[in-house]
Amino acid sequence: MEKQPDSQITLFSRLNDWHSRNEKYVSTWSFLAGFLFDVFTLSRIDDWFALVQQTVYLIIIIQILKYKTYEAGGIWRPSAKFAKYWNYSTEVLHFMLGSLLSVYSLFYFISSSLATSFLFMLVLFALLITNELQQVKKQGLILKYALFAVCVFSYMFVVIPLSLGFIGIVPFLLSLALGLLPFITLYKSFLTKNMQSLYLKKNILLPPIAVSIFLLVLYFAKLLPPIPLSAQYIGIYHQIEKVPSVTGETKFKLKYERAKWWNFWQSGAQDFVAEPGDKIYCFVRIFAPANFKDKIVFHWRKKYQTGWQTMDKIINEISGGRSQGFRSYAFKANFEPGKWRVQIETLSGQEIGRLNFQVSLDPVVNLVREFKIDEF
Repeated sequence: MEKQPDSQITLFSRLNDWHSRNEKYVSTWSFLAGFLFDVFTLSRIDDWFALVQQTVYLIIIIQILKYKTYEAGGIWRPSAKFAKYWNYSTEVLHFMLGSLLSVYSLFYFISSSLATSFLFMLVLFALLITNELQQVKKQGLILKYALFAVCVFSYMFVVIPLSLGFIGIVPFLLSLALGLLPFITLYKSFLTKNMQSLYLKKNILLPPIAVSIFLLVLYFAKLLPPIPLSAQYIGIYHQIEKVPSVTGETKFKLKYERAKWWNFWQSGAQDFVAEPGDKIYCFVRIFAPANFKDKIVFHWRKKYQTGWQTMDKIINEISGGRSQGFRSYAFKANFEPGKWRVQIETLSGQEIGRLNFQVSLDPVVNLVREFKIDEF
């Protein structure tokens, strides 16, 4: 048979050659590509098109894992015709896991202050790095199922509160229970194929159980970000006034004394100078999905030599659907000078956001005070 000229070599053949030469790195590149893809295409957490996309990704991932488990158990092999496509299954798996984990990592990040989300984000990052270690890859599918478990539970943490319209212990436990169902179903289906029970328990059941226990610990330690809520803005002010606007929507006029020019980054009056009769107002914009109704807590704390102490807790109701966030505020009338903090929390104590500020007292009442005004 006459040898084909180089010009007639197919693109697919070139791709196969490239894949063979770079197989050691391709899965890592695919994972990063999936991560970056969703970083730049992230939409609202309640975007149903995005939720459908996540659902499709999860379905594809579970099918790939299913047949990779069959393959590892020696009860399935791709046909000769399908094998050339199956060679790319690991890259597809890594791309979709990276894509989903990027979405959920960003949701976790924006749904809490860095102080409380740092531990969880660090664990997520460590899990991503661990997945790419060669010695871990040799262990088989267990890390893939662990990453898939993080994705499934995170998906449930979004979908269940969106469906119920509130967050708390009931949606959280329901999310964990429903998140375990795919793994239990897979485990039972593998048993019907006479696969070893011990192997299945290690690779299929152990990862989601370990992840769910870890999430339980984080939840009761109040370190799990309260998806789908997020703080869009928190600021400290001297006065707050509600005024009607031409659109019919109420506007909030927030008054505060101008900060020093080098503190341009501050939100309102974080260096709060209080004159007699002043109150400290904390204003927030909290994003909540449409049809969402819940309550938030303004947790006022002051720092003493023994540490941060609770001075007051004020509960306000919120409702979702406003793209610029639900606006709410609380004030503190009795206070001392020193370092203060307002933590915005859920009723279960999960932190949505926080703001530190300094209070000093001016015993003189100034008849003329120059206020800067923010409008929301």
